[in-house]
Amino acid sequence: MCADEKENAVRRRSLLLRWAVPCLAAALLLLLPLPDRPAGVSSDRVSALLDGPGDRNSSRVCEHTMVGVAHQDDDLLFINPEIQQSVGPRCTFSTVYLTAGDAGRPWTGGDYVQSREEGVRAAYAEMAGVPDHWTRADLHTAGRTIASYTLNGKTGVRLSFFRLPDGSPDGSGSPKYSHQSLLKLFRGELRTLQPVDGTQSYTERQLVDSLTALARRDGIKRILTLDYDNATFGHTYVPGADHSDHAVAGRYFRRVAFGLPGGSPDAMRGYLGYDMSRLPENLDPIRTRQKDAIFQSYRQGAGCESRPCPAGHYMSGKYQEWVRREYSLKPRTARPGEIVSAMGLANQAGRHERCLGSADRPRGSGTALAANTYDCDGTVTQSWRIHAGTLESKANQLCLTAASRRATVSPCDGRPHQKWRLDKHGLIESGGRCLFQDDLAAQDPRLVLKPCTPQRPELHWYGTAALPGS
Repeated sequence: MCADEKENAVRRRSLLLRWAVPCLAAALLLLLPLPDRPAGVSSDRVSALLDGPGDRNSSRVCEHTMVGVAHQDDDLLFINPEIQQSVGPRCTFSTVYLTAGDAGRPWTGGDYVQSREEGVRAAYAEMAGVPDHWTRADLHTAGRTIASYTLNGKTGVRLSFFRLPDGSPDGSGSPKYSHQSLLKLFRGELRTLQPVDGTQSYTERQLVDSLTALARRDGIKRILTLDYDNATFGHTYVPGADHSDHAVAGRYFRRVAFGLPGGSPDAMRGYLGYDMSRLPENLDPIRTRQKDAIFQSYRQGAGCESRPCPAGHYMSGKYQEWVRREYSLKPRTARPGEIVSAMGLANQAGRHERCLGSADRPRGSGTALAANTYDCDGTVTQSWRIHAGTLESKANQLCLTAASRRATVSPCDGRPHQKWRLDKHGLIESGGRCLFQDDLAAQDPRLVLKPCTPQRPELHWYGTAALPGS
């Protein structure tokens, strides 16, 4: 087949996939039985905290979008078909890969990393319905150069690569790159990370600032990323675990979303990684084949990661499970009296939102207690009575109190340290300091009081509409 014919064939095949699939899928869904739910998975938990592929607001699909992931294939396995619905001729679309996906292999003299980058370029060209032709257009921010490519044609698609070392599933890193990992950077065990291609190193702040600069440059309005709640890190065979790089990438991109103008939880969405295998299949056969075809474009562009390519359908095991699923996170609906933190927790025991609570002490107790967040359970210890800016625990008639750097519950006295205000971003403030719930994957996470800026997800709460505004 000549080059022009091949390019036209690519366009026709991609356009057919993009427009015919949703119509066929809708028809088939009427005929398909509901999948069985695996043992041990709560129906209420799934419906309350996760969205399927058809549950989201389609009016936001063509907004200026950034996809932020750890490795070259995370987007195709965990955030598709959402990505395919968002890539269009009039849609600004930027995908950023934090790590090189090197699996401990060398950058110099090797082709593993480069072939993975070629693979995702092939997959995005297929999704956009244009030939696999790209222009190298590196980005520059804060004295750093970021490898970047734009897809030729009127697609608005850009792929950028930070090429930080792959941290391994448990965050231990590889000997090849001195055991560096995103998790160690996140937990403060390393001050900087050095990209595998030898370019400038990044502190955590420099990394987040660089990501924020890229988002602002493209006028990004929404960010799609990985599961920012998971705090169990390991291989696919560890129940409830996700790759440490997935989890930390999700956390950094969520931080970027909150730092954008008007940043809020509505500006971002996280998607499950490894552990979605425990949930029911939720992509119909048409969407599954479509997702499979795009991933095959990546694998072929990457030289078939496991050389030589097996004959026929080579996806097996966990890859087959992931290609049949797509799950995104959504906030829990707060019950009356609840104050819910944006900092959720996912681990081997399941997925939990965290509610502000106090220990259950006898009514009228004169002892101050430390306030904390707990897995939301609907009990009275997590229910608050709000009156004239005070937060009184229904469990013990003690009031939330700003005490030095910590929040406590103590006898209600009506003084300023027990007066709280809610701002439009969901910050709860008293005396110029705000409630700040440390990330549950951090070392020794606590509920503390911190300055109310810059905007961070750790500062965000909801279910507090009865508090006076600031």
